[in-house]
Amino acid sequence: MVVSNPGEIIKLAGKLAATASMKLDYARFADKSRKILLVEGSTDEFFVSHVKEDDVETMVADNVFNSEAGFRTSPCEYVNCKEAITQLIFGISHLPSGFLQLPDSMDKLDIYGLVDRDNDELDTGRPTPRLFVTDTHDLETLMMSTDDELFGKIDGCSITEADVRRAYFAALQLSVCRELLAEYYDDESFDLSVIACGSFRVNFSAFMQNDKINICDLIKYIAAKSASPLPTKKIKQLTEKLLNDKSVKRRFDADGFWKQDSDNFAPDNIDGFWTSVNGHDILQLIQYYNEDAYMRFGSHGYSGINRRFENVLLAVYDYSDFSKTSVCEKMKVANIAR
Repeated sequence: MVVSNPGEIIKLAGKLAATASMKLDYARFADKSRKILLVEGSTDEFFVSHVKEDDVETMVADNVFNSEAGFRTSPCEYVNCKEAITQLIFGISHLPSGFLQLPDSMDKLDIYGLVDRDNDELDTGRPTPRLFVTDTHDLETLMMSTDDELFGKIDGCSITEADVRRAYFAALQLSVCRELLAEYYDDESFDLSVIACGSFRVNFSAFMQNDKINICDLIKYIAAKSASPLPTKKIKQLTEKLLNDKSVKRRFDADGFWKQDSDNFAPDNIDGFWTSVNGHDILQLIQYYNEDAYMRFGSHGYSGINRRFENVLLAVYDYSDFSKTSVCEKMKVANIAR
């Protein structure tokens, strides 16, 4: 459920109104002949540029809501772009104008938002036609799920169907593990973000054997990579507790290995597969399984993430396949997508 914060919404609206007012064609925004579509990041902006109507202006939320951060000498609170878009669209869609004192210019703007589904509960409590949510976990998985030939179209990088299938299989396991371990999260001693492939290089070999995750080894990996690693005794206690959990026993054997064999794995036969697997996990796993992909897209010599893989997918994706999605249909109804 989206929790509305009027004060925060007013701040966000003020930043958006100020950004729009600096546009050279502001007059077209003011008379609503030009729409604004807020997106989370630059990859979303690039994707939308291929599917949007000509009278839609795409604005990157990070540029709108966090633009001051780089110029502040004192600490400045970073705005979560997805939350900002969701809050703002919900606020202008449902909160009474008398209750929500927005800038005067906001009444003149036609505003929409597009966000990744991720693993969040994006229930606004009521229909919010101005807020578009991807059918799948994120933009990367949306492309993978609709364009069957996506990876085969990358020049100079021989990524096989077997590589992709293995990556899908391991990504599902990672998704399940995150869900099972979520209640034990601690940002100091058990930081699950260390296995967030969108932020870090993950050493899969530390907890995977023959394409299967060992949840015991994964617990050790997370604990070791956290800022204040758990003592050995607590790791043992956590491992024993998990291995005796019924939900864990359904997925993992007594030694902690994933039960399902890859031979019996078919993404299309798994309910909710595309809403649960993370696109960044899949891209990093393909680099783990395919040497060509690793040499071309791996982050060599630094710990950050190489975004070139995402950019190449955006370049080769067949944008006509976007029409297969329900989010496209909703955007068409609002005259945002063509």
